[in-house]
Amino acid sequence: CQCPQDLVAAQAVRALDDDLVTKNPARLLKLPKDKRDTNTKVHLDRNELQAVCRQAYNSSPVDYALVVIMGYTGLRVSEVCSLDIPDVLGYSRGHRVMTFTQKGGAQAIVPQPAVVMRAIDAVIDGRTDGPLLLRRDGSRMVRQSAAKVCTRVAKHAGITMRVTPHTFRHSMIVNAIDAGVPLREVQIAARHADISTTIGIYDRGRRNLDTHAAHTLAAYLGAVA
Repeated sequence: CQCPQDLVAAQAVRALDDDLVTKNPARLLKLPKDKRDTNTKVHLDRNELQAVCRQAYNSSPVDYALVVIMGYTGLRVSEVCSLDIPDVLGYSRGHRVMTFTQKGGAQAIVPQPAVVMRAIDAVIDGRTDGPLLLRRDGSRMVRQSAAKVCTRVAKHAGITMRVTPHTFRHSMIVNAIDAGVPLREVQIAARHADISTTIGIYDRGRRNLDTHAAHTLAAYLGAVA
Protein backbone atom coordinates (compact mmCIF):
# COMPACT_ATOMS: atom_id res chain seq x y z
CA CYS A 1 0.00 0.00 0.00
CA GLN A 2 1.05 3.61 -0.41
CA CYS A 3 2.42 5.63 2.46
CA PRO A 4 0.69 8.95 3.38
CA GLN A 5 3.44 10.96 1.67
CA ASP A 6 2.93 9.02 -1.55
CA LEU A 7 -0.83 9.62 -1.42
CA VAL A 8 -0.35 13.35 -0.90
CA ALA A 9 2.12 13.52 -3.78
CA ALA A 10 -0.22 11.55 -6.05
CA GLN A 11 -3.14 13.87 -5.22
CA ALA A 12 -0.95 16.89 -5.90
CA VAL A 13 0.02 15.51 -9.31
CA ARG A 14 -3.63 14.86 -10.13
CA ALA A 15 -4.56 18.41 -9.11
CA LEU A 16 -1.86 19.73 -11.45
CA ASP A 17 -3.03 17.45 -14.24
CA ASP A 18 -6.60 18.72 -13.86
CA ASP A 19 -5.45 22.36 -13.73
CA LEU A 20 -6.90 22.80 -10.22
CA VAL A 21 -3.64 24.32 -8.98
CA THR A 22 -0.79 26.14 -10.72
CA LYS A 23 2.01 24.90 -8.46
CA ASN A 24 2.60 21.53 -6.87
CA PRO A 25 1.71 21.96 -3.15
CA ALA A 26 3.77 18.87 -2.34
CA ARG A 27 6.95 20.06 -4.05
CA LEU A 28 8.80 20.47 -0.72
CA LEU A 29 7.44 17.26 0.76
CA LYS A 30 10.22 14.83 1.61
CA LEU A 31 9.39 11.42 0.22
CA PRO A 32 11.10 8.11 0.92
CA LYS A 33 13.56 6.99 -1.72
CA ASP A 34 11.67 5.90 -4.79
CA LYS A 35 12.32 2.23 -5.45
CA ARG A 36 10.63 1.96 -8.81
CA ASP A 37 10.10 -1.43 -10.35
CA THR A 38 11.52 -0.84 -13.80
CA ASN A 39 9.77 -3.99 -15.02
CA THR A 40 6.32 -2.57 -14.27
CA LYS A 41 4.45 -1.96 -17.50
CA VAL A 42 2.72 1.42 -17.48
CA HIS A 43 1.60 1.71 -21.09
CA LEU A 44 -0.18 -0.06 -23.91
CA ASP A 45 2.19 -1.34 -26.55
CA ARG A 46 1.50 -0.93 -30.26
CA ASN A 47 -0.71 -4.00 -30.61
CA GLU A 48 -2.60 -3.34 -27.39
CA LEU A 49 -3.27 0.28 -28.31
CA GLN A 50 -4.55 -0.75 -31.73
CA ALA A 51 -6.83 -3.35 -30.12
CA VAL A 52 -8.27 -0.78 -27.71
CA CYS A 53 -8.79 1.70 -30.55
CA ARG A 54 -10.68 -0.95 -32.53
CA GLN A 55 -12.97 -1.61 -29.57
CA ALA A 56 -13.53 2.12 -29.11
CA TYR A 57 -14.30 2.48 -32.83
CA ASN A 58 -16.92 -0.27 -32.55
CA SER A 59 -18.35 1.37 -29.43
CA SER A 60 -19.09 4.93 -30.58
CA PRO A 61 -17.52 7.92 -32.39
CA VAL A 62 -17.07 9.68 -29.03
CA ASP A 63 -15.26 6.73 -27.44
CA TYR A 64 -13.02 6.40 -30.49
CA ALA A 65 -12.18 10.10 -30.65
CA LEU A 66 -11.35 10.13 -26.93
CA VAL A 67 -8.84 7.27 -27.02
CA VAL A 68 -7.34 8.24 -30.38
CA ILE A 69 -6.71 11.85 -29.36
CA MET A 70 -5.04 10.76 -26.12
CA GLY A 71 -3.24 7.75 -27.58
CA TYR A 72 -1.91 9.46 -30.70
CA THR A 73 -1.26 13.03 -29.53
CA GLY A 74 -0.72 12.64 -25.78
CA LEU A 75 -3.29 15.18 -24.61
CA ARG A 76 -4.20 14.90 -20.95
CA VAL A 77 -7.77 13.85 -20.18
CA SER A 78 -8.60 17.30 -18.81
CA GLU A 79 -7.31 18.86 -22.02
CA VAL A 80 -9.35 16.55 -24.25
CA CYS A 81 -12.53 17.10 -22.25
CA SER A 82 -12.05 20.89 -22.45
CA LEU A 83 -11.98 20.92 -26.26
CA ASP A 84 -14.76 22.75 -28.06
CA ILE A 85 -15.48 22.25 -31.74
CA PRO A 86 -13.86 25.54 -32.85
CA ASP A 87 -10.69 24.44 -31.00
CA VAL A 88 -10.14 21.55 -33.42
CA LEU A 89 -10.93 23.21 -36.76
CA GLY A 90 -8.07 25.72 -36.95
CA TYR A 91 -4.98 25.55 -39.16
CA SER A 92 -1.35 26.45 -38.57
CA ARG A 93 1.49 26.12 -41.11
CA GLY A 94 -0.58 23.82 -43.29
CA HIS A 95 -1.63 21.50 -40.46
CA ARG A 96 -5.06 21.21 -38.91
CA VAL A 97 -4.48 21.66 -35.21
CA MET A 98 -6.03 21.43 -31.76
CA THR A 99 -5.70 24.60 -29.69
CA PHE A 100 -6.24 24.48 -25.94
CA THR A 101 -5.03 25.75 -22.58
CA GLN A 102 -2.55 23.31 -21.11
CA LYS A 103 -1.35 22.72 -17.57
CA GLY A 104 0.12 25.95 -16.24
CA GLY A 105 -2.20 28.17 -18.26
CA ALA A 106 -0.19 28.46 -21.47
CA GLN A 107 -1.80 27.91 -24.85
CA ALA A 108 -0.79 24.75 -26.68
CA ILE A 109 -1.15 23.83 -30.34
CA VAL A 110 -0.97 20.18 -31.36
CA PRO A 111 -1.28 18.92 -34.95
CA GLN A 112 -3.87 16.34 -35.94
CA PRO A 113 -2.55 13.25 -37.73
CA ALA A 114 -4.96 11.91 -40.35
CA VAL A 115 -6.34 9.23 -38.03
CA VAL A 116 -7.13 11.85 -35.38
CA MET A 117 -8.64 14.21 -37.93
CA ARG A 118 -11.01 11.51 -39.20
CA ALA A 119 -12.05 10.61 -35.65
CA ILE A 120 -12.72 14.26 -34.83
CA ASP A 121 -14.73 14.82 -38.02
CA ALA A 122 -16.86 11.78 -37.24
CA VAL A 123 -17.67 12.97 -33.74
CA ILE A 124 -18.42 16.55 -34.89
CA ASP A 125 -20.95 15.21 -37.42
CA GLY A 126 -22.03 18.58 -38.77
CA ARG A 127 -22.04 20.52 -35.50
CA THR A 128 -20.44 23.97 -35.48
CA ASP A 129 -20.08 24.77 -31.78
CA GLY A 130 -20.27 23.33 -28.29
CA PRO A 131 -18.11 20.69 -26.59
CA LEU A 132 -16.29 18.27 -28.88
CA LEU A 133 -16.95 15.18 -26.75
CA LEU A 134 -20.44 14.68 -25.38
CA ARG A 135 -21.82 12.16 -22.94
CA ARG A 136 -25.01 10.27 -23.71
CA ASP A 137 -27.11 12.91 -21.94
CA GLY A 138 -25.68 15.62 -24.19
CA SER A 139 -23.44 17.21 -21.54
CA ARG A 140 -19.68 17.71 -21.84
CA MET A 141 -17.55 14.67 -21.13
CA VAL A 142 -15.62 14.94 -17.86
CA ARG A 143 -12.69 13.06 -16.37
CA GLN A 144 -14.87 10.52 -14.57
CA SER A 145 -16.89 9.57 -17.64
CA ALA A 146 -13.72 9.44 -19.75
CA ALA A 147 -12.15 7.07 -17.21
CA LYS A 148 -15.16 4.75 -17.49
CA VAL A 149 -14.83 4.70 -21.26
CA CYS A 150 -11.13 3.82 -21.04
CA THR A 151 -11.76 1.00 -18.56
CA ARG A 152 -14.62 -0.43 -20.59
CA VAL A 153 -12.97 -0.47 -24.02
CA ALA A 154 -9.71 -1.83 -22.58
CA LYS A 155 -11.58 -4.65 -20.86
CA HIS A 156 -13.42 -5.53 -24.07
CA ALA A 157 -10.08 -5.54 -25.89
CA GLY A 158 -8.76 -8.17 -23.48
CA ILE A 159 -6.31 -5.87 -21.69
CA THR A 160 -5.67 -7.19 -18.19
CA MET A 161 -3.62 -4.30 -16.80
CA ARG A 162 -5.35 -1.34 -15.16
CA VAL A 163 -6.06 1.26 -17.84
CA THR A 164 -6.82 4.89 -17.01
CA PRO A 165 -6.94 7.98 -19.24
CA HIS A 166 -3.33 8.71 -18.34
CA THR A 167 -2.35 5.27 -19.64
CA PHE A 168 -2.96 6.63 -23.14
CA ARG A 169 -0.59 9.56 -22.56
CA HIS A 170 2.01 7.08 -21.31
CA SER A 171 1.36 4.97 -24.38
CA MET A 172 1.78 7.86 -26.81
CA ILE A 173 5.13 8.83 -25.32
CA VAL A 174 6.53 5.30 -24.94
CA ASN A 175 5.39 4.19 -28.39
CA ALA A 176 6.92 7.32 -29.90
CA ILE A 177 10.23 6.37 -28.29
CA ASP A 178 9.89 2.80 -29.56
CA ALA A 179 9.08 4.12 -33.03
CA GLY A 180 12.48 5.81 -33.08
CA VAL A 181 11.38 9.40 -32.50
CA PRO A 182 14.34 11.30 -30.96
CA LEU A 183 13.88 11.94 -27.25
CA ARG A 184 14.04 15.72 -27.78
CA GLU A 185 11.10 15.50 -30.21
CA VAL A 186 9.22 13.24 -27.80
CA GLN A 187 9.81 15.79 -25.04
CA ILE A 188 8.38 18.56 -27.23
CA ALA A 189 5.37 16.44 -28.22
CA ALA A 190 4.70 15.57 -24.59
CA ARG A 191 5.15 19.22 -23.60
CA HIS A 192 7.59 18.31 -20.82
CA ALA A 193 9.59 21.24 -19.49
CA ASP A 194 12.48 18.93 -18.59
CA ILE A 195 13.64 15.97 -20.68
CA SER A 196 14.40 14.10 -17.45
CA THR A 197 10.64 13.68 -17.06
CA THR A 198 10.45 12.05 -20.48
CA ILE A 199 13.29 9.69 -19.66
CA GLY A 200 12.78 9.06 -15.95
CA ILE A 201 9.01 8.54 -15.88
CA TYR A 202 7.69 7.64 -19.30
CA ASP A 203 10.65 5.60 -20.45
CA ARG A 204 10.21 3.45 -17.34
CA GLY A 205 8.81 -0.03 -17.84
CA ARG A 206 9.20 -0.17 -21.62
CA ARG A 207 11.00 -3.51 -21.47
CA ASN A 208 11.83 -3.17 -25.16
CA LEU A 209 14.83 -5.46 -25.60
CA ASP A 210 14.69 -5.20 -29.40
CA THR A 211 16.07 -1.66 -29.34
CA HIS A 212 18.54 -2.14 -26.49
CA ALA A 213 21.82 -0.31 -27.10
CA ALA A 214 23.72 -3.58 -26.70
CA HIS A 215 22.53 -4.73 -30.14
CA THR A 216 23.81 -1.61 -31.91
CA LEU A 217 27.05 -1.66 -29.95
CA ALA A 218 27.65 -5.33 -30.76
CA ALA A 219 27.16 -4.63 -34.47
CA TYR A 220 29.59 -1.71 -34.21
CA LEU A 221 32.29 -3.56 -32.29
CA GLY A 222 31.97 -6.85 -34.08
CA ALA A 223 33.05 -10.20 -32.65
CA VAL A 224 36.41 -11.95 -32.27
CA ALA A 225 35.02 -15.43 -32.83
